[in-house]
Amino acid sequence: MNKINYHKLKPIIAFVVILTACISMSCQKDIEVELPTFVPRLVVEGRIEQGEFAEVSVMQNLDYFGIVDENTIRDIIIPDAFVTVSDGFITDTLELVFSLVEFPYVKYRGKTLRGAADKTYHLRIEHEADVATASTTIPMPPVIDSLKFKLEHGYDSLGIIWAYVQDPDTIGNFYRNYTKVVGVETLFKKNRSEFISDKLLNGQVLYIPMIKGYGSAEYQPENNDELEDDDIYIKIGETIIVKVCSIDYDNYTFWRTLYRQRSSGGNPFAASSSVRSNFNENGVLGVWGGYSYDIDTMVVTEDGQFQNSH
Repeated sequence: MNKINYHKLKPIIAFVVILTACISMSCQKDIEVELPTFVPRLVVEGRIEQGEFAEVSVMQNLDYFGIVDENTIRDIIIPDAFVTVSDGFITDTLELVFSLVEFPYVKYRGKTLRGAADKTYHLRIEHEADVATASTTIPMPPVIDSLKFKLEHGYDSLGIIWAYVQDPDTIGNFYRNYTKVVGVETLFKKNRSEFISDKLLNGQVLYIPMIKGYGSAEYQPENNDELEDDDIYIKIGETIIVKVCSIDYDNYTFWRTLYRQRSSGGNPFAASSSVRSNFNENGVLGVWGGYSYDIDTMVVTEDGQFQNSH
């Protein structure tokens, strides 16, 4: 059998490698992607709660491919809009107020018209050539029947508060939930069991799990990986205020579709998910929502006793 002389094959192998590289390079083609033109739009987050004045933040959207820094964040806030809320009889002109408690630190707040259950409120925003209008109804308030604390499996002092809420026998009720740790948090924070629909549980008792909320700079690290177990679960010895809100369908749909889009991780190449705003004008982003609520307070003890705030 003849032996292969690899020394003689070296020049041939080298020639094949170079030829292959040249062919590959000749097949490459520069692809130019034309980025979409940035179109400024109004971004609105407004709410009116039973017994409270309306609060509305008015901002401008950001270019997805633009540079984001402190100046950019400052410039998206619109401080010179004309904002009114009406119930059909009274029109409240909202005033610009400043607060360092939560972002955005500049909001428009009412001063004469307080929200009431089972009433509809109309929002109108005028800024330069832009006009944004939306309507929302404050539903009848929910009723928290009771709260119960249960230890989480594997823990001897950490657990979950369960809120028992009786859903009305009419379908189409939607809920948004919050918690506040007394002595630690100054604001109610969105709970992780945030949105609930009675589509499958109409007329039944809702068992709503409540752990510590999120969505505020206070009491929570910026990186969720830094959260400790007692940053998430309720701890024996803490006093927790539970807030269950009733919201209308449009308010519920906006937040659900927004969070579904966020679940893509901000990937612009992920499957698209349209956020459904309740503003009448195309191009206006955001929501105008009405809230009614019930609150209850629980002092968590080892035997699960609680102090009822009703």
